[in-house]
Amino acid sequence: MRCFGAGRLKSSPKLKNPSDLPIRWWLGARLALLGIIAVVWTRWQSDWPFQKRNLITYEILIVTAIALLIWWTFLSRAPKRLRLGVTFGLAGAMAAGALLFRLHGMTGDMAPIIEFRWARHAQAALNRDTVASLQRSNEVTIQPFNDSTNTFPQFYGPNRDGVL
Repeated sequence: MRCFGAGRLKSSPKLKNPSDLPIRWWLGARLALLGIIAVVWTRWQSDWPFQKRNLITYEILIVTAIALLIWWTFLSRAPKRLRLGVTFGLAGAMAAGALLFRLHGMTGDMAPIIEFRWARHAQAALNRDTVASLQRSNEVTIQPFNDSTNTFPQFYGPNRDGVL
């Protein structure tokens, strides 16, 4: 009794080393293409708010990067030394980025504000100066709240009726 496809196995040359197999570029290319298509589709959604498109784009990029890293590390058939070198190199770059930079905040469009860890904040310096000046003076004068004066028109206007 003969198995289906048994002849093909005998005709293929025996590989001495599993690392002699070529790298599976097709899987990595498909993952990257899928991520690019998802980002382009997300950016074309003009009825979504800009912040939502930014957040979904970040999620797609993170998932795509993790999928590509898993593909490269476990499924690419690249030589072991190259696979581990790239994987640990990326881990080292991420650790260096975490040590050198910090997330200061987010803009209104949900884009991150990244700065060096040793950068000084203008607000922190202002707070230190304010605290120092308050400690030097024994008297603190408090301005009374006057409800009748509108020095700033606010978003809806001074009468809160949408008219400036």
